[in-house]
Amino acid sequence: MRPAWILASMISCSGGAPTTVVPGDPICDGLLQEGEGVIDGPWDQDGDGHMNDADPDCIEHYGANRLDCDDTEASINASRTEIPCNGLDDDCNNDTPDVVDRDEDGSPACDDCDDENPLRSPDFAEECWDEIDNNCNGLLDEGCPPNWNGTFQLDQEIHYSCFLGKISFGFSELEMTYNPPGYGAARPIGSALPGTMSGELGKDGSFRMRRVINGDCHQEYTIEGQFINDNQFEATYTATFGNPLLCLNCNSPRVYEIIGTRTLLP
Repeated sequence: MRPAWILASMISCSGGAPTTVVPGDPICDGLLQEGEGVIDGPWDQDGDGHMNDADPDCIEHYGANRLDCDDTEASINASRTEIPCNGLDDDCNNDTPDVVDRDEDGSPACDDCDDENPLRSPDFAEECWDEIDNNCNGLLDEGCPPNWNGTFQLDQEIHYSCFLGKISFGFSELEMTYNPPGYGAARPIGSALPGTMSGELGKDGSFRMRRVINGDCHQEYTIEGQFINDNQFEATYTATFGNPLLCLNCNSPRVYEIIGTRTLLP
């Protein structure tokens, strides 16, 4: 036969007579010992019905959903739902962290304007010409100079051949590259010569780029001009060769006045 205090406890749990005080020192076991006041009250200081998860007896006698990782705050226990970014472990579950950084850009979701995009964070500097609000301030490419990168169609074909065909160029498109604050490059598309001309491209859109090729026949190629808007420039392209005797009748300078219109962004 079961002791009377166990029967009394069973009756109490089913809504019967008041809970019986059982003999012994207080212990977190689901029973009422002398000095506890209420069942396992010393291990439920905040009165939320969840027991202190630092006590081995509570761990032994209660399921995980009845334990409490902060027994001083009734709003924190294993039955709660985690509230992001409030600095608290509301649900006492390490698998649902308070701070989440889904895109792993170093900014938590509560601070990040787009936690699915690792290129956007309030801690980032704005990147020029990527059409992304990198710094989460609601603006695109603010503070950036005009974008003069891309492919530009010329209003005429530039072509010339001399030195028995060893020097030959022909092109009608240029690939322009701009690297602030002052570097620029121009590379003809579809022609080995003159190759990439490089030099200055200022914030005002003025540029001068050149390439020098030394050898039996000295060659110098220069393009100098001005962007008149974001998508168009006017320039002078000049090809200069060394001694005509060494360059086999390469007449110079060869000068072309050109207008370039952007057809493709990089």
